[in-house]
Amino acid sequence: MEKPQTSRERYEEAARRELEAGTIAYNVPRQARVKEEFQVTARVQRGTVTISPSLTPLPGTAPVTVEKLRVGTYMRAELRGGGFEVEPIDDTLQLIDGVTEWTWQVVPLSAGSHSLRLTLVVEMDELPLSKGTFERTIEVAVEERPSVVKQFLALFDWSNVVTAVLIAVLVGAPQFVRKRWGTGPGEVKEGGTEEESAAGVRPSATASGAKQAVGVKPQSRKPQRRAAQKKPPRSNL
Repeated sequence: MEKPQTSRERYEEAARRELEAGTIAYNVPRQARVKEEFQVTARVQRGTVTISPSLTPLPGTAPVTVEKLRVGTYMRAELRGGGFEVEPIDDTLQLIDGVTEWTWQVVPLSAGSHSLRLTLVVEMDELPLSKGTFERTIEVAVEERPSVVKQFLALFDWSNVVTAVLIAVLVGAPQFVRKRWGTGPGEVKEGGTEEESAAGVRPSATASGAKQAVGVKPQSRKPQRRAAQKKPPRSNL
């Protein structure tokens, strides 16, 4: 006669029938910033030979990792990590039918190197199966958020700004020279020779006065009449 199976043996046999090969795809970012929210998604399917087209195109920009794991009828997924605020979007316990998805919204709380732990476990009769556990720890480098000034400066394309400043300087330089020295490139200041202009010598006031005097007739002065002298009155004596 066969020895009756214990409850433990019956459970393990049921677990072996329950478990089968499967595939998981998840996208935990390796870098993040404090208080900047990001999303983590994990998708599971039965089988490893054929990958479903909907398994790997996960949302977000983080790299997608694809691995094998043991799946069952029901699986529970959790994401935890110190230094993070993690909020699950989907139910943690789900039926594995086709491609099953779990999503979490994650907010880093402090800068530094922190770890996120992704855990999936097969459950049967509301009990976890130890042989159906998948666990991965991912290191995430969290940086401080840039200051408001840095965020404002990042909005500008500084290459265009520098180009505009250089153009303004090159265009305004000749006008500045004319206002400052009264001449432009190749011009000779009035009243001086080209050599004097090049040497920065101004014509003397005497020379300029002499040039102005050439060709000017001196004004003739009319002699002033002397006032008639009055004779003294005659005396009657």
